[in-house]
Amino acid sequence: MDCVCTKTMKVAAQVIIEEYHMCLDNFHNNKRLCKEIAIIPSKKLCDKIVDSVTHLMKRIQRSWGEDLHRPEIVKVDPDTKDMLKLDFGGVFNLQITHPIVGMNFKTPRGAV
Repeated sequence: MDCVCTKTMKVAAQVIIEEYHMCLDNFHNNKRLCKEIAIIPSKKLCDKIVDSVTHLMKRIQRSWGEDLHRPEIVKVDPDTKDMLKLDFGGVFNLQITHPIVGMNFKTPRGAV
């Protein structure tokens, strides 16, 4: 089979994934589902569309898995980091940002 994906196959695969993404898992089940929901004129075209659907679903699942394992980085100023160390005994994935110079939190806004 050719590795070339025409625009028709890509669009068909994307439409199927958008509508039926919860039911798609492996090639054989995807092929059965595509035969039920779409009228595809030839077996070769059907196999190419199903192959494209399966490939895209694997890519989507792989990207979701990477999102789950990626640690979240929180940006805090040095004082906040020191307070978090006291409370939690060391929090991971903190990135220190420098506080804005010129901000005075001790005087009220209207005072001059």
